[in-house]
Amino acid sequence: MELYAAMVDNLDFHVGRMIDSLKAFGLYENTLIIFMSDNGANGGDFYNNSNPNYREFLHSTYQNTYENMGSDSSFVVYGTPWAHAGSAPFNRYKVFTTEGGIRAPLIISGKGVGRTNDINHSYLTLLDLAPTFYEIAGVNYPGKYNSDKILPLLGESMVS
Repeated sequence: MELYAAMVDNLDFHVGRMIDSLKAFGLYENTLIIFMSDNGANGGDFYNNSNPNYREFLHSTYQNTYENMGSDSSFVVYGTPWAHAGSAPFNRYKVFTTEGGIRAPLIISGKGVGRTNDINHSYLTLLDLAPTFYEIAGVNYPGKYNSDKILPLLGESMVS
C-alpha cells in the first residue's frame, strides 16, 4: 500500500504540472479534463498465482525484493486482502458485480461543465462519454466517413 500511496501522490503531482502547463499556454479555459478509473481494486495476484508459464515469465523478468519494489523492474500486486481494503467501504473488488467491483470515480472539469463541487450519483457507462464530448464541443457525430456509413453512438450525453 505504500507503493500505491506513492503512485497516487506522483499522479497528483503530475496532474498539477499538466494543469499549470495548460494555464501557462493559455489553453486551460478551453480544456475539458476527465479523470477516471476502471472498475474496482485488483484482488488478483498475477505474480504468484497465475498460469505457470506466465508466472515463470514474471519471475524471470521482474524482481520483487523489498529494495526493488516500485521500480520499473518490479511487478507488485497487493492481492485480495488489500483489494478489500482499497475498495472500502464497498463489498469485494474487481471481477465481482458488487459495488466494490463496479463503482469507479469519474471527475470531469473544465469548459462546458455547469456544476462544481457536486457529487452526482447518476448511473453511466463508458458509452456515455463520447456523446457528452460531442455535445460539449458543439459538433455532431458524423453519419458517414467518405462514403461509408458509421454506426451510431450507443450512449447518451451526460451534459444535462
